[in-house]
Amino acid sequence: MMRSKPVDDFPGTKGWVGYGNISDENAANRLTLICIDLPNLRARANLLTNTPYDATQESEAKQILDFAQMVDGNLEEWYRTLPPEWKHRIIGVVSETIPEDELALAEKWPGEQHVYHDVPLASIMNDYRVCRIFCRRVIMACVTWLNIGGYVDTNGAYDKSVFVIQQMVDEISACVPFHMCYELQPVAKEMGQEQNGTCFFPSSV
Repeated sequence: MMRSKPVDDFPGTKGWVGYGNISDENAANRLTLICIDLPNLRARANLLTNTPYDATQESEAKQILDFAQMVDGNLEEWYRTLPPEWKHRIIGVVSETIPEDELALAEKWPGEQHVYHDVPLASIMNDYRVCRIFCRRVIMACVTWLNIGGYVDTNGAYDKSVFVIQQMVDEISACVPFHMCYELQPVAKEMGQEQNGTCFFPSSV
């Protein structure tokens, strides 16, 4: 997904979705199935929006835009239906103002500090955030490309995308101390797991 490379088809008539109902899957599997077409979508978007505007390709751009908005909506719904124990708890707020040129070296990201039940769960939640960032980047690229031909973003999709991406980045940043600090991982300590600093940083995408 990071390389915008389509996922190979699964050998079967129903592909990766299978014969079951997606609602019967656990939350982690549902997230995977919701995002299974996202690499292909990003590849289509990159191919189109990296070329000069062409009015004959507007229908393709609008199809990509509509599909990206649908996937993002499904991701929103996935998050809303999660059990409470899957979501983060706020253990503190960093209120001090940190100069922009010092953010990269700051010990903690300004704002809320989040912890989760365990590290694997936090990683799944970050996978969700990364997928939303990818969706919103596709939306922004398509709107920008279509604007060249006079397209009007009446629904404010571009501005909403900027907001959502910033929110996702803030939430990923808010959980970095949890990933890096063993003392904040009670489940790992109870199970005698070794300390680790596993964390996924998608902010460069």
